[in-house]
Amino acid sequence: MGLDAVELLLAVEDEFGVSIADGDAADLRTPRQLADHMAELLGGAPATAAPCLSQAAFYRLRAVLVDGFGARRRELHPDTALLDCLGPDLRRQWPRLRQALKAPYLPLLCSSKLRTALWSLGLPLAGGTVLVFQQVAAGWLLAGLFGLWLGGLYLADWQADRLPPQLTRVRDLLPYVPLPEHRPWTREHILERVLQISSWELGIQVEQIHPDHDYVRDLGVD
Repeated sequence: MGLDAVELLLAVEDEFGVSIADGDAADLRTPRQLADHMAELLGGAPATAAPCLSQAAFYRLRAVLVDGFGARRRELHPDTALLDCLGPDLRRQWPRLRQALKAPYLPLLCSSKLRTALWSLGLPLAGGTVLVFQQVAAGWLLAGLFGLWLGGLYLADWQADRLPPQLTRVRDLLPYVPLPEHRPWTREHILERVLQISSWELGIQVEQIHPDHDYVRDLGVD
């Protein structure tokens, strides 16, 4: 299976939140066959069965990391290190990830213990020394030291540039990925989406793609 075909199938998986088995992929030669297979995957489970939320969350997270952060789709899996996806500039990338995922509860970055100690202890020490030399009253001195300590903690958090210890792999982000409300797909809607995705991935106008076109012979998929 060529790169174009792999990218097309991955895009379809991302759209519908299901996985296509390698053994089935080779037999899906037309948009209609692909759409029918997706309909079977989406409707084959009993009506009371709950969707696999972790798999759907992974597909959504993978799409965000690929489209917004340049991660390589074929190399992205649940155990991929987050630093490999986001790069070293976490102070810039982490807020972008939070916004792209629309995940307001995503934990904040952490600061190193050394930086936290320097700000939370060094700032009160330096400021307290100044206040002592100015002979500030004891009550105001304590209030000033407390305020400087809080300010030091704030500055340490503001300069935070490390991943939270519980978030090191792609799989660790899945509980924080919000998912859209599940809705049923009709066969007509599935075929329409497959045609649109095929158009985007192959660079062909959707009007020029017939549901029964052969991806390899008619549409030039390698």
